[in-house]
Amino acid sequence: MRLILFFALGLFITGCGGEDCDQLIDTGCYSFDIRQCQTDAFANVVSENDNVVKREEDLKQWMENQGLFIEDVKLVTNFHEVVCEACHVCPQGDRYYIKLMFQPALDSLDLLNLEEADCCDHF
Repeated sequence: MRLILFFALGLFITGCGGEDCDQLIDTGCYSFDIRQCQTDAFANVVSENDNVVKREEDLKQWMENQGLFIEDVKLVTNFHEVVCEACHVCPQGDRYYIKLMFQPALDSLDLLNLEEADCCDHF
């Protein structure tokens, strides 16, 4: 009987020990890079000279103006250690992570290196 009790207690402890990462089914996370030479569609709204928080806020506002429902934005500066120097096809070095309600319109924004990201790793 004690063995069963200890076994059940062990399962409970290990089952409750990890961090939860709750996420809605229709929420997704994506990442993309900023293009060299400020050739992104949002470049005239999101200044690379502003601080990280301001850049995140400005990108969120720009994306919402494009019809997307953005839950959160995170900017990682100097994500790429080495970049090429061609305008429009090479990353500038910083990477955005966005959390949004799934919307196929995201593909139409022509974002550089757009890919799905794990929400638990970034938000």
